[in-house]
Amino acid sequence: MNGLHEAEVVNWLGRQGVEVVEARLPAGEWGFYSLRDRLVVIDSGLTGSQRLFALLHESVHVEAKHDGHQCVRVEKRIDEQVAQIMIDLADYAWAESQYGWNTPAIALELDVPRRAVQAYRRALERAAVQNLART
Repeated sequence: MNGLHEAEVVNWLGRQGVEVVEARLPAGEWGFYSLRDRLVVIDSGLTGSQRLFALLHESVHVEAKHDGHQCVRVEKRIDEQVAQIMIDLADYAWAESQYGWNTPAIALELDVPRRAVQAYRRALERAAVQNLART
């Protein structure tokens, strides 16, 4: 992971006038942002790397002034943005050379959630397709 700490993200959100609270959320939900309430809610059952991912994800919503959950395409793009913040390309390349496409092993090696590895791969694939289209 890139050395970014949860406290830095929480402090940034605070400077935006957004409060961060923890609560137990329905299964599969890691967090949400309410524009009206200026509130980010993070699931209290997340691991450290999942919390950081969720906070970064919700920070993108804050910056974009989204309110609540967005369409799947937008949510996936945000996940890809967050993955690119959390994962260094050289570290990812090394982990993939060691573990192939074993997502859990790569996530463990990089200390990021599996969701981050999956999103990072999508971003890499999209970049490769765009590069091919330019040639």
